[in-house]
Amino acid sequence: MLYISKNLVGIDFGSSSIKAFKLKDTSKGVILEKFAFRPLIADAIVDGAVMDAISVQETLKDLVSEMKIKNLNASTAVSGHSVIVKNITVNTMSKEELRESIYVEAEQYIPFDVEEVYIDFHIVGPDEKDESLMNVLLVAAKKDQVDEYSNILTNCSLKPVLVDIDSFAIENCYELNYEDDPDKIVALVNLGASKINISILRNRVPVFVRDINLGGKNYTEAIQKELQIDYEEAERLKTNIDAGGERADEIKAIIDGVSEEVCQEVIRSMDFFRNTSGLGEVNKIYLSGGCAKIQGIDEFLNNRSQIEVEIMNPFKNVKISKNVDITALSQITPLSAVGIGLAMRKVGDNQ
Repeated sequence: MLYISKNLVGIDFGSSSIKAFKLKDTSKGVILEKFAFRPLIADAIVDGAVMDAISVQETLKDLVSEMKIKNLNASTAVSGHSVIVKNITVNTMSKEELRESIYVEAEQYIPFDVEEVYIDFHIVGPDEKDESLMNVLLVAAKKDQVDEYSNILTNCSLKPVLVDIDSFAIENCYELNYEDDPDKIVALVNLGASKINISILRNRVPVFVRDINLGGKNYTEAIQKELQIDYEEAERLKTNIDAGGERADEIKAIIDGVSEEVCQEVIRSMDFFRNTSGLGEVNKIYLSGGCAKIQGIDEFLNNRSQIEVEIMNPFKNVKISKNVDITALSQITPLSAVGIGLAMRKVGDNQ
């Protein structure tokens, strides 16, 4: 069951922007009360790491002021090289026993000193091939990255109470909005500015998670290089090909070239999952993230993968407050999955 904590604000730190969402749970359903969006300067956040803390803080302060959310509980998420998510197999034991031994179990799977990371886990269930074993989703995040995001929230008059993983936040958003057949294997693919998050679910439980260093920035840089234009103009043309006028066909060819690379990486992950999990084929892909706004990306991936593809709507089952600017919200709908997933969390959540 999903729970939504009163006054919990979801803060999504992307590599190109910060998004914030505040939800309210009512007898008539979930309501989006407030949201805000602010672009970040180039390279303020790179691969999940904050490179310009002052700029990020000032941007978030503006957002907090606009939403009037000072002193509220907040959740955020981390991703990138400082985050490790692995499916592991351990001897069957209770959750309490695993919590006591998880650091020992984790040492063989994590390329960091276990003293340098926060570790958590989710018990997926018994191993299908050996009843004496169970499958566990192991999560580790570098303490310095988690602490830095927590400090930024604190410095901006918010109370950090939960730090999640991007992929898990998107799963929460999916659970709120979609009710697929539990027997289906579903892939949630978040096409961000600098990375792709892939999470594959079976019976609504994550069985495969992977991050790929590829994203919207690759489209922008390819357009900039080929057309010899500035980055801002290339960024604009990325999601508005027609604005290129006589060069529209050339821009489309550039975008299709990058889309080919993106789709091949996603398909490789699907193939790896199929060949190693023994669980079968992915039945459906849901796309989210800024690159989901690229014209025809869903059809492109469908044609290459022969898997049904749909653009995720993070507000499918969310009522929108009359105070929310619908036009502004529609501009960031594909980018909202992580933030909505975070805003659904509650204090004390660890799933």
